[in-house]
Amino acid sequence: MISCPCSPAFCASPDFHLAIQLLPDRRCPTVEGEGVIQNRAAQIVAELGQRFGKWHVWYVPHAVGRALTWHAHRWDDVRHVLHAASPDELAKAIERAEQEAES
Repeated sequence: MISCPCSPAFCASPDFHLAIQLLPDRRCPTVEGEGVIQNRAAQIVAELGQRFGKWHVWYVPHAVGRALTWHAHRWDDVRHVLHAASPDELAKAIERAEQEAES
């Protein structure tokens, strides 16, 4: 487990591990503040948007615990929304959906 001196309760939570995934240099998200996490999340949205151009990708920050959830739908089909706990899970879900659409 990665530790940080600033907020032991947060660092022991699952949300810490999600936040740490967003920061490539593994800096403590509570030291850097919410803005760093959100800026990195916006960068991930842009990267996924470029990778999957037919998909609208976004994240939802949660007030409790700083967790983020990740979502996507095809630009031409807003009724079928994919949900994931991480950007990697969302990318895999999009890939599966695209493979199913091709079959």
